[in-house]
Amino acid sequence: MNPRDVLRILEGLAVLPFFVHNEHTMNSLVKLCGSMCSSLAEVQWLVNRMTSGIYTQWPGPAEMRACFCCRYKPKDGVNAYSSVYPDGLPVDPTAPPRPEIGTPSSLSLSPGHVATVDRQIDSGIQAVAELRDTNRAVRRFNTRERQAPTNPNYRAITQAEIDRAVKENRDRRAREELGI
Repeated sequence: MNPRDVLRILEGLAVLPFFVHNEHTMNSLVKLCGSMCSSLAEVQWLVNRMTSGIYTQWPGPAEMRACFCCRYKPKDGVNAYSSVYPDGLPVDPTAPPRPEIGTPSSLSLSPGHVATVDRQIDSGIQAVAELRDTNRAVRRFNTRERQAPTNPNYRAITQAEIDRAVKENRDRRAREELGI
């Protein structure tokens, strides 16, 4: 694309209020269109679309890219979405009709299979499905195997002994506080 031809087409954006028409802005927009557009026809479409009434004022180069991306795939691969129209730009009456997307055909399993054609995985799934009460499964997490004590004088402490020691300790502290 010839930059002078792109510049000539971009001159049409000057009809939008708040469009800054100076050399630096125009050079930046020519570069932007050169990186996005593949033909002068795409640049012309973009200017026509932006000045057709969907924008009441100049929205800036980011929105210009978003407008372009609603119809064409940008040459540089940088996609953008509209911040002025978060739900999507208004319908473009000049856009070619899109082909209808058909419903996908559903595949069926061969007889005897429940979830997959792989017999090993399928039988595993069936075995899990047949479990009646999974809450009764033995759970072995965070448990240590108890080792037999090595000291011959070892005696396990019972909960009753712990409770008695706690009570004696509380009674002793109460007596000390009362000075008895």
